[in-house]
Amino acid sequence: MFTRLMTTDQYGQFNLYQSWLGIITIFGTLNLFAGVFNNGMLKYEHDRDRYTSATQGLSSLAALVVVMAYLIAPNVWSAVLGLPHIVIISMLVEIFFLPALQYWMMRQRFEYHYRALVMLTIFTAVVNPLLGLVAVQASSEKGVARILSVSLLNAVIGIFFYVLNFYRGRRFFHAAYWKFALAFNLPLIPHYLAQFVLGQSDRIMIEKFSGMTKLAIYGLAYSIGLIMTIVTNSINYSFIPWTYQACKMQQYDRLKKCSMLLVLLVAFVSLVPVLMAPEIICIMGPPEYSEAVYVIPPIALSGYLIFVYSLFANIEFYFEQNRFVMLGSCAAAVLNVVLNLIFMPRFGYIAAAYTTVACYFILAVAHYLLMRRILKNAGISESLYHISLIIIITAVLVVMLVLCVEMYPYPLIRYGMIFMILLVCFAKKNTLLEMINRQHNKEENV
Repeated sequence: MFTRLMTTDQYGQFNLYQSWLGIITIFGTLNLFAGVFNNGMLKYEHDRDRYTSATQGLSSLAALVVVMAYLIAPNVWSAVLGLPHIVIISMLVEIFFLPALQYWMMRQRFEYHYRALVMLTIFTAVVNPLLGLVAVQASSEKGVARILSVSLLNAVIGIFFYVLNFYRGRRFFHAAYWKFALAFNLPLIPHYLAQFVLGQSDRIMIEKFSGMTKLAIYGLAYSIGLIMTIVTNSINYSFIPWTYQACKMQQYDRLKKCSMLLVLLVAFVSLVPVLMAPEIICIMGPPEYSEAVYVIPPIALSGYLIFVYSLFANIEFYFEQNRFVMLGSCAAAVLNVVLNLIFMPRFGYIAAAYTTVACYFILAVAHYLLMRRILKNAGISESLYHISLIIIITAVLVVMLVLCVEMYPYPLIRYGMIFMILLVCFAKKNTLLEMINRQHNKEENV
């Protein structure tokens, strides 16, 4: 809808905002709702309300520091970000309050309480585009209007959970919890920045090299790939607490079996948007976005590789070996920027998607090697994952994605493959549901 209501420049401005939001959020929240929060849920399982409240207090302090930095030199911020002041102010308000929602969501996932989470997700999925449509149609600055509609909705929802978290925990400052959170997450800031570079810097560089129009095309493809990423991230977020419990109780065989089923599921999920890419692009955007069809396959593969390396990183987080996570991510991020500088001027903006895939592949290998080292130091000789099967699944997926591009002119074949994927998923649904129930019952018993 928005690709038809907005020009490519306006849609590109919205994508640029999202990119800058990602990097500033790291400094404004210290990403305390990420890895450290799950560890805190396990470490302070009998005081989760106060831990959540105190962690929110710490992220609020970080947000205030960023707000002060903006107030000192607002014109510099606007020039660097390429965004008007009203948009930057809205961004900072969102950064201040939105972590409260993230804390609540992460805790719901950790405790396997999904009903309220699903209801809130459906609510935002409906209200977000409706509010955006009203704002875009009522304004001549449609890019700014779309940004403000998303930002203000997130801020309003965040305010509710901001108050709720403080009401339940009644603690802004807690020395032990702040010390634990800072000691765990500060070394990870370079890691989170590196993740941003891998996931978002492409769009900033495309805007510099190719302009807003190409950024809009790339942004549409990225948004479609993001649908798959949301699914895989949700699977991983749900799998993290179960992974922690399995490691705590040394149930490595169960971890190995469940992880392989999930890797296979994510591989299937990655194929679906690629097989439907021509039709999705036709629905999602006007004809000038048709090139986006060739960006979706590498973005889908990147989402799969993110899930794979997250399996290894989860083990690193469990053993609190954060410096190893940082080293691998930073190396991949630097390589991504270098490859973009080399290949984007020669092959255009589409090259950015393929350089990202290469870096995620290297990152997955690096995290696997780091995980092995950590396990060895911990005296664990048993392999936690079927690495040979993961390699085979990855190789098959790469071949399938290449074939999908060649089959774009043949919709009957592509939809036949989708039918086969759904058939396999349906045949294995009982196994998957049984695994989910075991995870849920395990958490309740603990």
